[in-house]
Amino acid sequence: SVLLEARDQADLHLVRLKEMAVAGEWEKSLLDLVSAQHHYAAFETKLALDTAKRSLIAAQATDSGLLECNADIEIGLTMLASTRFEEAEEYFALARTAVPLGSAQFEHIRSLMYESVTLYLYGNISKALKTAEEAGLRASAAGRREWQRLALLLRGRLGEEPPEQLAAGRLRAGPGLPPDPLGDPGDPPHPPPPLSRRRRRPAQPRPTDPPPPPPQP
Repeated sequence: SVLLEARDQADLHLVRLKEMAVAGEWEKSLLDLVSAQHHYAAFETKLALDTAKRSLIAAQATDSGLLECNADIEIGLTMLASTRFEEAEEYFALARTAVPLGSAQFEHIRSLMYESVTLYLYGNISKALKTAEEAGLRASAAGRREWQRLALLLRGRLGEEPPEQLAAGRLRAGPGLPPDPLGDPGDPPHPPPPLSRRRRRPAQPRPTDPPPPPPQP
């Protein structure tokens, strides 16, 4: 597919960059982070997780809070895609402790948005809504109107969608979560919504038998 071809080209560029870059921990962390993002986009969850963890270890060795923050987010995303909700929530929260808000407003907003979805899927609805609200407030303060609107959309969806529907992927177009690559492709389709949430079709008149022909004289 086009996505896999783009991933292969990106991996080739990463190999060339590794050959050219100085063998420092900061460069290793950055390259592994980009590689993890490409693996995640190609639904290669295990490779994405392993590469993101390498990026995190290298970032911690350089005291680069911004790289560490982004590596935590990538690890959290792979955990979320694998339905490991508790671990995903932990990494999203850790991301915000790695770097001050003033130095990473975008990363703080992202981690809050993803953490909100994770909390909801884990069943903590009230905290999920509060986290989405906090993400919207920070997006507003940072002037990121697109993320503010996304947070409002997320709060609305969290208030009306059951968790099993979100887990099935109906919200992924918002926060940008890919389908779970570890899922079973043979899973049955999602059940239809209840009648109260579906548009009722007007009752159609039942056909009647035509009248009998008049008698012949």
